[in-house]
Amino acid sequence: MRSILIVAAMLGLTACATRAENVKLGIVDYEKVFKASKKYAENTALFESEVKKERAALEKQNQELTAKKAEFERQKLLYTDAERKKKEEEITAQEKKVAEATDAAAQRIKQRHDELIDDCHRALKATISRYAKEKGFTCILTSAAVLSIETCTDVTEDILKLVK
Repeated sequence: MRSILIVAAMLGLTACATRAENVKLGIVDYEKVFKASKKYAENTALFESEVKKERAALEKQNQELTAKKAEFERQKLLYTDAERKKKEEEITAQEKKVAEATDAAAQRIKQRHDELIDDCHRALKATISRYAKEKGFTCILTSAAVLSIETCTDVTEDILKLVK
């Protein structure tokens, strides 16, 4: 039984050594490729236009609030106590509404940013996977995760050509 285990271990080591000879490793500067990709540029432009729309809507609400406050300040001496109190409550309610709208917009913007970035990552990873398959790479690693490796091909420039 002991000799069978030794033979099995030797066969396993031989198989590992043979397999190691067939390993083809690639390395890519993922951050560089990510930021240079067409998808990143498109999604960044889309995100910026969506943020601009959100800001415009918030700015309009803020301007309306500012105008309402200014009108109140100009007219407050003409109001009765009841009218003044009612106007102050309206302004307070509008301030709360603007603050809530600002918070909601910030959440939407963050969520949209995360969605667009995830979309970029998925697209880039799919491109790298296709490239690895086509070129026969066993594994392509990000350069940020590798400190030292001797037998590795830098595929950054090839991937850059595919994503631009």
